[in-house]
Order: sequence, then structure tokens, then C-alpha cells
Amino acid sequence: MGAILRHAQLVIVLIIAVHAIFSVCNSHSFLRRFQSNNSSKIQAVVETYDVVAKTPSEDIKIIAFTDSHYVALAKVWYKRLSSLGYTEHYIVCVDEKAYKKLSTEDNNYRLIQRYIIDPDYARPIVGFSRQLYSLRLQFTLEMLQNGTHVLLTDLDNIFNTYVPLE
Repeated sequence: MGAILRHAQLVIVLIIAVHAIFSVCNSHSFLRRFQSNNSSKIQAVVETYDVVAKTPSEDIKIIAFTDSHYVALAKVWYKRLSSLGYTEHYIVCVDEKAYKKLSTEDNNYRLIQRYIIDPDYARPIVGFSRQLYSLRLQFTLEMLQNGTHVLLTDLDNIFNTYVPLE
């Protein structure tokens, strides 16, 4: 019975891996199409921390993206990772309101500014979600090209224990 369970788990892992590969391939072609059609809507803004430069002590980053609607969740996510002992986590703000809310507090959040210019909130699925996922993919690609290892997560991902990233 144990061998059957291990085999089933392996099959599930392989299915997830294949799905992830196809998702990345489709996202990359989508990114090229999206950038050519909407290149003026996404703009990199000067970053609070030089996150794309590789440094020996910080070549691994945990990043999560937020806009002004999810600042409260971003605070909980950041504090949770800090309480577990992580020092490599950053919040990427995709609008100025989120950046201002998080930077004016005394909590010293590590923030990165990568704004979506003219966010399309009126069309949440085909508008803003596409803009957000395109920005996530573009930013992660930049970091990987500069030699930074990236753990990209959502703000609603719950971390329960500290696991060294080295």
C-alpha cells in the first residue's frame, strides 16, 4: 500500500511540474504580447532597495506583490515572516498608495516600488490581473537574470516554520 501511495504522490508531483512548465511557457509568450500592446502601462520606478543587484549576503529574496487594496494583508504577511526569522522578504508595491501606506509606518518594511501605470481596475480579470501577472513575471525575470534566487509568493500564503533558504 505504501508503494502505491508513493507512486500516486510522484504522479501528482509530475503533473504539477508539467503544468508549471506549460504555464511559464504560455506566460512568457503572453508577456511578450502584453508588453508590445501595453508597454506604457507598466513602469519600473526607482526601487527603495537595490534588489536586482546580486550581493553575497542577499542573493535570495522572498517577494510578494501588493496594491493599495491589500496593504493590511501585506503587513500581516511581512510581520509573520519576520517573526519566523526571515530577513530576505520584500513587499513589491504596484501603486503609490500602497507604497505610501507602508513606508510611513515605523515598522521598516523592506519595500520595492514597481508601479502599474493606469491600472485597469474596471476589468479585474482581463485588465488589472493581466497587468499584475505581467509585472510579476517581468520583475522576477529581471531578478533571475541578475543572479538573484527568487521565491515568489502570494500575500495569502501562510508560512508556519522557518526553513533556511541557503
